Amino acid sequence: AIAYYRQAMATAQELDDPEILAATGAALGQSIVLHGRMGEAVRILGVAIPALEKNGDWTQWHLAMIYYSGALVLIGECREGIAQAERAYARAQSSGYLDGMARGAMAQFLAYVCAGAFDRAQAILEKAIELNEQTKKWLNVVMLYETRGLLDSRVGLHDVARAHWDKGYALWKTYVPDSRLRRSVWTTNRAMIELNAGDFEQAISFAYQALEGTVQSQDLAAQGLAHRVLAIARARQQPPRDQESEAHFAEGLRALEEGEVWLEVARTHAEWGKALYARGNLTAAREHLEKAARQFELSELENELNEVRKYLAKL
Repeated sequence: AIAYYRQAMATAQELDDPEILAATGAALGQSIVLHGRMGEAVRILGVAIPALEKNGDWTQWHLAMIYYSGALVLIGECREGIAQAERAYARAQSSGYLDGMARGAMAQFLAYVCAGAFDRAQAILEKAIELNEQTKKWLNVVMLYETRGLLDSRVGLHDVARAHWDKGYALWKTYVPDSRLRRSVWTTNRAMIELNAGDFEQAISFAYQALEGTVQSQDLAAQGLAHRVLAIARARQQPPRDQESEAHFAEGLRALEEGEVWLEVARTHAEWGKALYARGNLTAAREHLEKAARQFELSELENELNEVRKYLAKL
């Protein structure tokens, strides 16, 4: 898909047609997000979205804003990503544009989750589900339920989390069975749910399923997250499998850095540092934790920064 859109962009540039350029740039940027290349996507969508706005192409503008706001957060620009998502919803709400409201609520939810603003994500969740069900955006509804499961698991509601993820999976099978968009991400979410529940074997199983999916999707972000789940699960197994854990941390970091997913790079450094701390490798732990702290500070993520600082204070 990326090769097709790049060719279309070249043709649009030759024609010097601003409307075609804007629409093609937005499609290319969205496709690049689906490949987990967040930095490149931000650069392309940052040009395409103002052009769509100038052309009055609000349908494509609202769709692109879901991808743009989430990608901004994932490269570490959390405040700006959240602001863009909230702007998209406010614009649609002011004009009574229901499709735009559905996409804007979805953009807000994903931006909040990616930024670790889980209370704000929970507050918008029911509205996002209602609007996307009402407008029959079933892929969005699937993603909302499967990500909802991840939120539940963070507060210890592991069975509820699994039930919500299963509901998302059932909706996918019913309404969009031919779509493979983001399946690797959703499967990684299930791996994270099992990891939070302490079921390391299931976490490992789902993480490997996610990695298999990325062979086709080439989603660097999903690869990085799945490897991180595997790394943490291997480190926490009894007995721990430290060499495998280290290999997965390294491979996950490589994929996330290639995709310029800087916020998740920091979260991987944080988890790697904690694992090394638990093994007593304090020098290496400090190196990873300090890298995580720098990004969390830049991204203004106080909760995650404070957690890392607690570990650093022990070293």
